[in-house]
Formats: sequence, C-alpha cells, structure tokens
Amino acid sequence: AERLCVGGPLVSPAEALRLGLVDELAPPERVVERAVEWCRSLLVLPPVAMASTRRLVRAGLASLFAEGNEDELAGLVDQWFSDETQGALRALVERLKKK
Repeated sequence: AERLCVGGPLVSPAEALRLGLVDELAPPERVVERAVEWCRSLLVLPPVAMASTRRLVRAGLASLFAEGNEDELAGLVDQWFSDETQGALRALVERLKKK
C-alpha cells in the first residue's frame, strides 16, 4: 500500500482516515470524481450557515496569526520551505505527473 508522509512518520491511508487527516479514501482513478462530488454536495448547503461555520472553525488559526506568534510562524515557514519538505513536494508532483 502506498504511504504518505505526515509530520515525519509514515502513515498508511487507513491510519490517516482513522486519525481524521482525510475524510475518505478513494482509488486513484476516482479521486477527482469524488472531490467534485464532495464540492457539489457543499454547494447545496445554506451559504450563510456554511460561511459562519468556516469562520468559527478557522478562528483558532486566525488567532494564531493575530497573537503575534512570530517565532512559531517563522518556524512553520522555515519548515515548509526546508529542503526536506520541498523535496517531498517535488517528488509528489513527479509521481502525480506519471499517473
């Protein structure tokens, strides 16, 4: 089974699902179709309630940026642009190009 890297250790797709890192698993040939279906299911939900929910859910993230945690944010940015992360992202892009 293919594995994905999440924060260092390798996590199987089933484990990612169990941990709530992904909403569902789909065979590679159905990923785009399922993503479109999921997006369409969101479009029928009440837009005002959805927007309010998004704001509430994202409030914690917004407060992180508003509270002036510059050191923590700088560390996050450094990790995102590290050779390790960028190399993993390039490898992922190359794998996806082959499919």
